[in-house]
Amino acid sequence: MGVATKLKWKRTVNQLRYLYEEQELIKSMADAAGPEYQQYYEEYCRRNGIDIAALTARNQGKIDELFGTDDTNESVEEDEQDPTDIPDGSLVVRDKEIPDVEEDKEYKMSQEDQELHDAFRKVFLKLALQLHPDKIDYLLPESEIEEKKKTFQIVKDAFEKRRYFILLDYAEQYNITVPKNYQQQLKWMKQEILILEKEIERQKITYNYSFAECDTDEQRDTLIEKFLRQVFGENYAESS
Repeated sequence: MGVATKLKWKRTVNQLRYLYEEQELIKSMADAAGPEYQQYYEEYCRRNGIDIAALTARNQGKIDELFGTDDTNESVEEDEQDPTDIPDGSLVVRDKEIPDVEEDKEYKMSQEDQELHDAFRKVFLKLALQLHPDKIDYLLPESEIEEKKKTFQIVKDAFEKRRYFILLDYAEQYNITVPKNYQQQLKWMKQEILILEKEIERQKITYNYSFAECDTDEQRDTLIEKFLRQVFGENYAESS
């Protein structure tokens, strides 16, 4: 492998690693903002005299269309349900004023992808020889035993989820030779980068994430108004 190719490979590995971390961070931000957004949404409606229960009842069909039905609540008695509650996860609906990102079709591993996966399987198996609970020397200090068990679970998850850069990191740590099919790895990583970039864009245009990015109450109010218009139409305030 030439120097330029090797540097390109390293840069692409770093880019892929960054995007995985970015995806997880954005998802964590959106998940954490969800309850805060729900609370702010309800407070906004109270401040502005908007009857959420009445709006929800009148627009149930549209709500089901936007958010789907929650089959888990079928066993709950009607009088036990909160009439102001939009179906769970509703505030994750995307802001339709921003173009949506095309959903990816279900992933199917190609023959080339399978060959790459098989190459990293060898790396995983070599790591497992040192980290699998059945292979650990239990005369080692307890802290080291626990660390090896933890590391084994990390590399196992990485292999199953095809996060090969994690296997590369641990292979270097344990002096294990990595696959030399760099061009094949580059091709796969570029495809994975495109998938991750699309997923990140999908997450960024959810209301939950947008709420996490708001710095002022004015921005939060504007976001709530967008949400209400999308769910209940332009005349939501008058019709409540």
